[in-house]
Amino acid sequence: MKKQKFTLLVVLILCIVSTPSWAVSINSPVGLTPAKDQVIIRTQVKYKRVSDDPTSLDRDTWTLSVPTTFVYGFTEKFAGIATIPYIYRKQRTNSGSDRITRKTSGLGDITLLGKYRIYTKDSPGATSRLSFLGGLELPTGRSGDSDSI
Repeated sequence: MKKQKFTLLVVLILCIVSTPSWAVSINSPVGLTPAKDQVIIRTQVKYKRVSDDPTSLDRDTWTLSVPTTFVYGFTEKFAGIATIPYIYRKQRTNSGSDRITRKTSGLGDITLLGKYRIYTKDSPGATSRLSFLGGLELPTGRSGDSDSI
């Protein structure tokens, strides 16, 4: 009982002194937790269209993103996560009196994360988990190119 109270106290103190945090949906890459020495590979397809440009350019943009996530279980509690997105973008816009189409595609920024699970409680119909998560985003995507949208 003392250990549970101590753990709760530590978690509360960390919540108070740490930067803001939030929970993520289970279909996010951080919701994936493989067993030790196991790998999970997941690919998603995300489509977004924005066509409500109020300016005279009247931009209409389509974006298709295909992030592939690799998750490796280093231990039962620690996992490494790498997400590599491939992005295709097409934009139609007014240019003078013409309507032009611009396209670009390639790798987006790669995300590397480490996740350490500090608390797990599994019971029939319910799962509670608390993890520390940290990582970085590598600027591997193109931005600022004259051909990029």
